[in-house]
Amino acid sequence: MPSISDARRAYSPTPSASASALTAGATNLAGAIVGVGANLLSLAGSRSDPPTPTPTQQRPSISSPTPTLALLPQMDGMDPQLQLEELQRELDKQRKIKDGAENLLHVVSSTTTSTAGNKHLQSVERELSSARERIQLLTRAISQLKGAERVPGARRGTSASEPGKSKRAQLQGEIEDFKSALQSARACVAQLAELGRAAGPGQGAGPGPGPGVGVGQGEHTRLAYLARLTEVLQRNVRVRYELEVGEFALAVMPCLSDSGSKDLRTSAYRLIRFALVDTAGLGVLQEEGLDWYMIKTLSRDNKHVEETEQALKLLRAFLSLRSDPPASTSSTTTSSSSAPPAGQSVPISESLMRAFVALAESSEDLLHLAALETLAELVLVDIDLVCLTGGMRVLLQAWAEGGAEIGPALAGVFLYLIDRPRTRGYFRLGCDLESVFSVFSEVYGTRQSLNILRLRACSKTISSMLRSWSGLLYFSLSDRRAIASLVNTLRIPIPESREVLIDFFFELMRIRPPKWHGEFLQGKRLTLYGRAPLLPSKQPPPPPETLSPKLSLADQFVALLVSIFIEAGLLDALAVVVQEKGGDEAVVRRAALLLDEILQIVSRVLPGRVSSAILSLPALFAMATSFKDGDRRNTGINSLSSLDSLDRNRLRLQAQPQTNRNRSNSVDDAVRRGQRQAEQTRKTMAAAVDDKTFAAMILDTQVTTSRDSGKWNADLLLEVMDGALSSSKRLEEVLKTSKFCRRLLPFYHPFAHRFSDLRRTKPNEQRWVRLGCRFLRVLMSHPEGQRMLAEDKFLLELMECFAQLDPFNGAPASDPIFSKKRVEETLTYGYFEMLGTLSQCQEGIELLQRFRIFTAFYHLSELKSREDLIKGMIEHLDYSRDGHPRIVLSKALTSSYKHIRMYATEHLGKLVQASEEPHEWTLRLLLTQLYDPAVEVCEQAVYYLQEACQSSEVLQMVVRMRPTLEHLGELGHPLLLRFMSNQAGFRYLREARYVDREMDGWFQERNLQYVIQVEAFLAKALGQDGTEEFMDPDFDGIAPPHFYGEMAKTELGCQIIHEKGHFAEFAQVIRQHGLEDEDRELIAKLKSVLWAVGNIGSHHHGFQFIEEEDILQNIIDIAEQSAVLSVRGTAYFVLGLLSCTSEGAEILYEYGWEATKTPLGEPTGICLPIAQGEKMERFLDIPLWEPPPRIYLEPRMLRPPTTPLEKDVLLAIANLGNSMTANTASRTLARLKTRHHRLFSSITLLYRVLHLISTHSYRFSVRKYVLDLFEVRLDPKTIAALRKAAASLQEITPPPANVPAAKPRDSLRARGRTRSISDDEEIVSLEGEPGEEEEEEGPPRERLEAKIKVSGFGGDAPDEA
Repeated sequence: MPSISDARRAYSPTPSASASALTAGATNLAGAIVGVGANLLSLAGSRSDPPTPTPTQQRPSISSPTPTLALLPQMDGMDPQLQLEELQRELDKQRKIKDGAENLLHVVSSTTTSTAGNKHLQSVERELSSARERIQLLTRAISQLKGAERVPGARRGTSASEPGKSKRAQLQGEIEDFKSALQSARACVAQLAELGRAAGPGQGAGPGPGPGVGVGQGEHTRLAYLARLTEVLQRNVRVRYELEVGEFALAVMPCLSDSGSKDLRTSAYRLIRFALVDTAGLGVLQEEGLDWYMIKTLSRDNKHVEETEQALKLLRAFLSLRSDPPASTSSTTTSSSSAPPAGQSVPISESLMRAFVALAESSEDLLHLAALETLAELVLVDIDLVCLTGGMRVLLQAWAEGGAEIGPALAGVFLYLIDRPRTRGYFRLGCDLESVFSVFSEVYGTRQSLNILRLRACSKTISSMLRSWSGLLYFSLSDRRAIASLVNTLRIPIPESREVLIDFFFELMRIRPPKWHGEFLQGKRLTLYGRAPLLPSKQPPPPPETLSPKLSLADQFVALLVSIFIEAGLLDALAVVVQEKGGDEAVVRRAALLLDEILQIVSRVLPGRVSSAILSLPALFAMATSFKDGDRRNTGINSLSSLDSLDRNRLRLQAQPQTNRNRSNSVDDAVRRGQRQAEQTRKTMAAAVDDKTFAAMILDTQVTTSRDSGKWNADLLLEVMDGALSSSKRLEEVLKTSKFCRRLLPFYHPFAHRFSDLRRTKPNEQRWVRLGCRFLRVLMSHPEGQRMLAEDKFLLELMECFAQLDPFNGAPASDPIFSKKRVEETLTYGYFEMLGTLSQCQEGIELLQRFRIFTAFYHLSELKSREDLIKGMIEHLDYSRDGHPRIVLSKALTSSYKHIRMYATEHLGKLVQASEEPHEWTLRLLLTQLYDPAVEVCEQAVYYLQEACQSSEVLQMVVRMRPTLEHLGELGHPLLLRFMSNQAGFRYLREARYVDREMDGWFQERNLQYVIQVEAFLAKALGQDGTEEFMDPDFDGIAPPHFYGEMAKTELGCQIIHEKGHFAEFAQVIRQHGLEDEDRELIAKLKSVLWAVGNIGSHHHGFQFIEEEDILQNIIDIAEQSAVLSVRGTAYFVLGLLSCTSEGAEILYEYGWEATKTPLGEPTGICLPIAQGEKMERFLDIPLWEPPPRIYLEPRMLRPPTTPLEKDVLLAIANLGNSMTANTASRTLARLKTRHHRLFSSITLLYRVLHLISTHSYRFSVRKYVLDLFEVRLDPKTIAALRKAAASLQEITPPPANVPAAKPRDSLRARGRTRSISDDEEIVSLEGEPGEEEEEEGPPRERLEAKIKVSGFGGDAPDEA
């Protein structure tokens, strides 16, 4: 349909249009005008006709409709700003309609003379008049709305300008707001109910047009009231609790009927979601047919995605309404009396759940992923319901496909489920969760269709599973079959899959690739990496690799992970890749690097007896010594040589411990030692030059011959400063007899604009700034140079430059030397480095005091917008001497601006870290920052103090200062725990009553909080959440400190633990509830007790408690026998903590657990069950599980169909669930609908079909097809008829007394130890069991039997009943 703007552009007369052209095309133009006029009428009628107000719209309970609402009823309930925007858009639209109508009138009047044209001319004139009237109304409405906005609070009847409003008045205002909101909500409900009754007679069960075809006047009004009521419920939560649910249901439920538009149903679902508060209200809505409406909505296609989305959100809202399961068995499901409690249940019926599962299974639906995520949440809340309705099968199918969008979420869900024995029974070992491994095992022979993205997505999912205790122990069952299948995939000669797997192992084992791994993968020689060049270079050599001498809890987990994968054959598989001939060179090198990294991990985290056997590499050495096969021997030798080269270069590039004495050692190569000797020799020879050579050098610098700095030889100047002028004799000679210094020093005068105007580039920085610092250092080394600098105006001009910015010296200069732009773009910033050079000696400090440079620094530190100057001062001043520099730093630390204090605190913390020995003044300043009003500054100070207090000397010094940290709260808790590890600090905190207060808090509550904290830390350290924080070099991987562990470091702390009797209570919990696997609270308490016991026993004084209570065997039993996998992992970590002491490691070895030790025999805190023995297998083995007692559902038997046609329809629909008979069944249904059209309008048959699809699983397309067969509109009348049909068709017969519940069929019983209940087709049947029904009096019941017809080979068999 052409728009008005199109008509305006097409038929507007232009100056170039001639009368002859208009006359020639008069006939065609008239026809076009007739068509456009008709379109204009339809457009105006659809957009401009105001809805006729009903009498109910003038009720006094709500605000009467304004002209705005009469024009645009959908704006009712909108925000005023949104109303204003909508009115403005409507005004622009009406103006365009008016302009188009005027242009049409002009063209029609000039070209049309026919009767039809005159008729349309009158119609266009009427529309023009209507548009002008609407423009006036819209203009007036906009003016009124703008006037209302200027009076804030007018809508609430209160004045917003009352500054002294009391609390009582505010409370009274809130009560009035609530009352008015409740009154408005009740009025909206009444209006909706009246509108529903008015529209009720037009709705029926007969055929009609499809849903959502158009939106009429009544629809607009209902949409407006729905929107207003939704807004009221959103803004006033209390109103939800005061509404009468019955009246609300009668008013809103008709809006969900099929006769309404999809927008109306969408708004109704949204309103119901905001109105629900409890399960009782939901029950009332379900009695009015909410489930049937939602089932119909969830079966619609993507054209109704907004409606389906709101229905899905409403279903998600049911999760927050969950309550304890009812005492009586529901009418739709019956549970076995021997079944354990289902935990938490959700108020979702089986019929609605099956419709939702079908939506989640449909991959073509736009809400497929959202439905899968919701289903994953539901399985955590009520796994029995999800398994009963086939939801677990859908989740496992999505899991097997390995999607990158849903895979990580499902991994977390399944990890939670397999952690405890009750929910673990729903999985079949080797079939369900292991299906994701098949993505790698299926790559053989499918290289052409290899999906690398899917491989990487599955590798991420598997990695997240294996980096948790639940996943690692679950996949280690059946002799590590799943892990072995993954490892053996490396043997398949496909480079793409090998590359993905190698990256997977790098990520899984927390391997940080070394900085030189890129050069190694490119085939470059590593012997040249990291060496300093033979000639001086401007770029510093790459920093050495750092070693992590302290092992953490994450290292303990990795130790077990590596040992499991080595047992599965990982090293042998990597050796096959390394030895392969003709393979991808990049993959071979990456495999060699991975093999070397794993060997490094083995040597660091595994016990010596185990690591020595692994590091011997028997497979490679066997190849290298196979003298009968030369090629095989050469391959083995090359592989060993490559690994040896990697080890030697790793040792060369690793950082060595710093000592007070610089010495050459075996790690430094001869080239680097030679370079240092050559540099020292060069400096000595440069200082010992003769007079003639020295004079030539001075002359060659061009300083004495030219004032142009561009001609100066900067490199030679630096050499002269470092060499010849380092001799005091030569310096004195130059100062007295040459103008070299008097020419060079004025170059740095700020007002000379020579140095200060140079661009800030890297060459200029390294040349002129470094030269200026060395020149000042040379001058300060001799009295004559000091006198020369004191007489020169260099420092005086600097003082004047600083005065240009000093607010105490009047108005600042218009273009100061130290302006922000000049500091950023020129070498002006270099003056701070030069002043820092002067502050390194006492004479320089005296010169700075003489020229009042420090006074200028004090004033500049008060500038808010010049943090660049403050940073320059703080960075370059030397603080080794007590005096003004430290005062400048302390003034910046107490600045009135937070960003300056934060920077100064950070710089102070770095000074503390860089100092070789602690300084009291730095610690005092840092402690002062703990009382800063900004939390960020306090957090920085706590961080640096905590790092510094790792040294016992610093800790003692801080404790002697006796800081008060209680005001910090949780922020200062880690620092206080650090104090407790020191005897003096412990006494200080005990005197402050901190110890007793915290001890009670930890015993009652904070032990449980520590479990959450440490598990979150482990997830972060192991990368379970996908963040890969362990790759961050700033992440140290050290677990958070434990209060009891810090107490156990001192004898006094152990004495208090003994006096309180806490450890005895911990031991009692371990003895009584060590193998608990059901009660979540007891499991959480057991974990907290285990962590407390482990931290206490990790110290020499605390291990005595373990021996006294004799609970070591109990902890080992938990690690080897607990059915809760996370508890088993916690016990494993605790045994590692207990092995931190020598006596603990020795006792654990007697129990079959071996600790890892350093070459000096010190335990590292890692303890493993003795490998290749019974202990390792006992630790990895999970007790055999049986499927949980089945929820065996026997559907309620309906009365048998009365007509053969109904039987045929039901049988065909039942056959739709079988892919083998689905096509035949669909043809049968189509034939039946064609021949017996009225049959599909029967409410009774509709109920039978709904009951059938509500108790069996059907695909989404089948459900939609079945529901579309029936020509029955779903509305309140139909819902009432369905309830009546349900009451007449159901036979509710109480079961005989003392009769055991029916058992599942033999074919459905558990086969093996892990039979699943993931598909309801295995537990629900249309047919009953033979003999399971008792003979009863009453009308006989028929059973639905599938018709079997055998055809072919000469004849048809008769139909069987």
